[in-house]
Amino acid sequence: MWTGLRRRCQALGLCLTSTLMAGPTRARAFSPWQCSGASNEELVRNLAAGHIVKTEIVERSMLATDRALFVPEEQKAHSYEDSPQFLGFPQATISAPHMHAAALEYIVPSLEARAAAGAPCRVLDVGSGSGYLLAAAYRLGTELCGHGNCQVVGIEIHEGLAAASVANLIADGLSAEIDAGAIRVEAGNAWDGPAGGGAADAEEDQLFDAIHIGASAPQVPEKLAALLRPGTGTLVVPLGPERGAQQLVRV
Repeated sequence: MWTGLRRRCQALGLCLTSTLMAGPTRARAFSPWQCSGASNEELVRNLAAGHIVKTEIVERSMLATDRALFVPEEQKAHSYEDSPQFLGFPQATISAPHMHAAALEYIVPSLEARAAAGAPCRVLDVGSGSGYLLAAAYRLGTELCGHGNCQVVGIEIHEGLAAASVANLIADGLSAEIDAGAIRVEAGNAWDGPAGGGAADAEEDQLFDAIHIGASAPQVPEKLAALLRPGTGTLVVPLGPERGAQQLVRV
């Protein structure tokens, strides 16, 4: 599988790295799946103690984004567990916090590159679910690139969940950013990319500096990879069978 995957990435001019995130390990305390806390702050501090949260900027973005605001009412008691929670729609969960932390760490270099160039940054979350990663990525991008210079776009196949995620983002104090278009949520087929531009006709302002895919995929989705900004863009996706071992892959 990996040989063919590397060839496809090379054809797109991408490089590939991976981290195994498939399940519990026997590593020391605060390894993935073992970072649960009694509060959002304790959860994030445990992720940092386990070196899953590696940078202060990701730590700040996760501390500022209370996971309880993005978990359904019936799951509130589990808000700060380091595990996924069901969102009430078919095959829809909010990812485990260690997965969100790893994804945010992966996209930092691409956003830093845009900040160094004095340019705005754009992030796409495919299968945006509860909206948690949109909120955390927006805070991350805004701190790096400046207020008004970050846009995050979420695509969610379940229309009801897309609407619920907007309510979650408003509860998180981001209604002005939604009104301004800095945070956008679309209901639709995530694999087709966002409305207003496909991979074949993407203009400069339609490209993304980071693309996160929440659902597992059997291979890197080339249509979405083609929406990355050349040279600096990063795509993060869990590769593997839906109910089998997966690799969190960065291309």
